[in-house]
Formats: sequence, C-alpha cells, structure tokens
Amino acid sequence: MVKESYLVRMNANLAIANRVDANVVTKTETVTIGELFSYMKQEDAKVAWFACIATIGDVAHGSSWYYIGSGGCHTKATKGPTTLMCKKCGKTDIVGVAQYLAKISVYDNDDQASFVLFGDVGHELSGKKASELVARYFEVITNL
Repeated sequence: MVKESYLVRMNANLAIANRVDANVVTKTETVTIGELFSYMKQEDAKVAWFACIATIGDVAHGSSWYYIGSGGCHTKATKGPTTLMCKKCGKTDIVGVAQYLAKISVYDNDDQASFVLFGDVGHELSGKKASELVARYFEVITNL
C-alpha cells in the first residue's frame, strides 16, 4: 500500500516541499485519491501534506525504471565529454548512483491515479536499493 503518495510528489518537487513551514502545519490528514485531486485543483490550494492510502495496481512496463543520479543531490546526471555532470550541483565530475524511476498505478475504493516514484521511495516500497537491482539486472543479462 502506498501510505504517503502525496509525499512522493512532494519529494519529487523538493523546491516546493521546502517552502512548507513546519510551524504552520497543524496535522496530517488522511484523504482519498478523489479528495486529494479535488484539493490540488483548487485555485487557492496551498502546499500541504496528506497521507493518501491506496493499493498499487500496476507498475508501468516498457519504460525506464531507474536513472543515474548525482551521488550527492540525486538529480539526474548528464553525460559530459568524459565524466558525469550535475546541472543542479554544478559539478562536472560526479559519482553516479542508480535511483528509482517508476510509474505506478494506484487505486482506492473510488478512484485511480498514477504516481511517479523517484529516488528513495522505491527503496521504501521494495526494500532494495535501486543500485542493487541494477547490478543484479546486468548480472542476469550478461549471463544469458
């Protein structure tokens, strides 16, 4: 079950999430997918934290399930002439680390939604780091 689906979105948008003032937050609310969407569509909606409990129905197939990110900030690394670079950090020689990138379909009693999981969220759901799964994947295809 995805217990913090809204937090997944916020973790993917840390610039927005970091604007949340913990002193202003009064409580975490559990909502349905429909209630979460209704809130997000409001013109005057403020940044808020919700716990959205849903069941994972499917993981999208046929697309990348990981990306190589900066070992420091986890932003997607870009290929330089001879090294990996990070646009966010401004570093031109970074150590790349595999990070999760998964699109999942979730549902509750009334609605369905798709979420994209980045970074550590996949680790929380699967119990394995993306780097472990990538290494295992390449080990398997090499031995075919």
